Amino acid sequence: SIGELIGTPNRGLNHMFTFINTSRLGTAIQGLAACEASYQNALAYARDRLAMRSLSGYKNPGGPADPIIVHPAVRALLLTQKCFAEGGRAMIAECALLNDIHAEAEAAGDEKKAKKLDDRLGFLTPILKGFLTEAGLEAANMGVQVYGGHGYIKSNHQEQIVRDVRIGSIWEGTTQIQALDLLGRKVMQQKLKPLQEHCSGLYSSAWNAFTNPGSSQGAIRSHALKLLQLTADWQLSTYRIAMKARNNREAIGVASEPYLMYAGYVSLA
Repeated sequence: SIGELIGTPNRGLNHMFTFINTSRLGTAIQGLAACEASYQNALAYARDRLAMRSLSGYKNPGGPADPIIVHPAVRALLLTQKCFAEGGRAMIAECALLNDIHAEAEAAGDEKKAKKLDDRLGFLTPILKGFLTEAGLEAANMGVQVYGGHGYIKSNHQEQIVRDVRIGSIWEGTTQIQALDLLGRKVMQQKLKPLQEHCSGLYSSAWNAFTNPGSSQGAIRSHALKLLQLTADWQLSTYRIAMKARNNREAIGVASEPYLMYAGYVSLA
């Protein structure tokens, strides 16, 4: 049989990780899809299902009960799923754009630009893959919670979302592997450089939103200020982990998974 060489000689491992990173972004999209599907299913059900009365007064006086969407606990479940879906979509879109620009740079022979974009994608990929697959499972479980016992009925399709998304946090590298990759290889081994660059972008975006004359609404300024605080906490936590790891390398493993999830929430914001 005759084999065909694909890619550059002696660069097979590098090419393999390019493929794997693309697959990891695809798995992140699977997590995002679960968030969106669960939200849409649960939202439709919550609008239709009648149970109890709103504590603030009848919302459906002509019916035997109010739709469950009026209850704060149900609204919290729905809004959390919505946040995961909308924020996750923005995270995916950012990486998709970076990937396109990276491909253009490679095609143009701009190795310096391509390397910089590849490093940035390398930093963001474990965050998206790890966080969004975990968020997808959490959203799917929240959707079942909105349905109550009906969430287990196959004809409602909600339990199918839970079963389908459960594999997401396992294949293409478990969440724990993504966390070690992020904190160990992408942050600590590169002396925090990818984190500093990422946080610099977050500071810039948050500050622009805070100082923009068009952001006079209190909610936008408040959100921007909160994002500034969370970004600073992210950096400070990283420094603390690095200091502990100087005497105990196991500190990286202990902190890695909560670190990844925190990174995901800040990026989502």
